[in-house]
Amino acid sequence: MYAFFQTFLLVVYVYSSVSKAAEWAVFRETIFQLKFSKRAAAAGAVLIPLAEFATAGLLLFNETIRHGAVCSLVLLAIFLWAGIRARGRLVDCRCFGGLIDDRFGRNTNIRIGVLSVVSLVLLFAPMSSTPIYQARETFVTHLLIAWSLLVLYGLLAAVRRYKKTFA
Repeated sequence: MYAFFQTFLLVVYVYSSVSKAAEWAVFRETIFQLKFSKRAAAAGAVLIPLAEFATAGLLLFNETIRHGAVCSLVLLAIFLWAGIRARGRLVDCRCFGGLIDDRFGRNTNIRIGVLSVVSLVLLFAPMSSTPIYQARETFVTHLLIAWSLLVLYGLLAAVRRYKKTFA
């Protein structure tokens, strides 16, 4: 299970960083809506995806996985703080770039909570002695399951949004 959590968090951060970087201007606007200056929003729109990608890189290797878990918890604390700044206003979350069209709120806090638990497991649970990428078939299986979970989550969010719009 440890290897799956490691792979899952890696996939989450790679996807999140790439999607935010691909929609840099939209992500910058989200940060700006959190009452940051244009300059700070522009810097954050570059630094957050870089930090997410670096965190994913740290999660790939057994030697650095605990550092990756700490970085993950720091990022999640930043996202929680952003949610607090957004309280009372309608600010798009952009948590996974364009995958999920959601505003800061309860769902964001649930995602942060789940990812925090996964990060804490990686930080404190006994680590596997075999690097995740060495057992190729298992690694590919974990990658596909993690990716499928993200896609499924995006589809469920789209169905929920559709029901709200047309119900």
